[in-house]
Amino acid sequence: MGIAIAALWGFAESTLFFFVPDIWLTRLTITHTLGYAIKAALYASMAALLGGTAMILWSYIDADTAYHWVESVPAISPGMMLSVSEQLEQNAILAIFSAAFSGTPYKTLAVQIMHSDASVTLFLLATIPARLSRFLLTIWLAHRIGNLLRRWLSETGLLRCWLAFWCSFYIFYFSVI
Repeated sequence: MGIAIAALWGFAESTLFFFVPDIWLTRLTITHTLGYAIKAALYASMAALLGGTAMILWSYIDADTAYHWVESVPAISPGMMLSVSEQLEQNAILAIFSAAFSGTPYKTLAVQIMHSDASVTLFLLATIPARLSRFLLTIWLAHRIGNLLRRWLSETGLLRCWLAFWCSFYIFYFSVI
């Protein structure tokens, strides 16, 4: 069930949902084995590819509507969309990898790639490694921190810390972005 949720979350966040799959993946790191969380991250990355493809197709069919819907997602501004457009024109592969670590939602790139000079094929090929690299980093960090905290906290205590972290993260993210 955990892997299916990770895949659904990966798809949803690559389309119009705004909370990252890292939330669920780091929870799996606490409640399951590291290997299980890594497998879930792979599925979330593959599902993000499907979601990104759906966004590209939607943009191809009706660019204005797709762009407007993505721009209306919380924390996505006209300025962010313009910045993404410029990054795609400069270097789409660098844009997808830097977006994975900068707080720029993948959907902002996917909905604009078709209308840039960048290669859609290369963009799609870069999706899984770009998404997976961030997912693996967050899983690894959660695993390391979890192992340190397990000395003092039960699983329930770890889950409370996990929840507090992600709530704090999004309070900060939404106040800054």
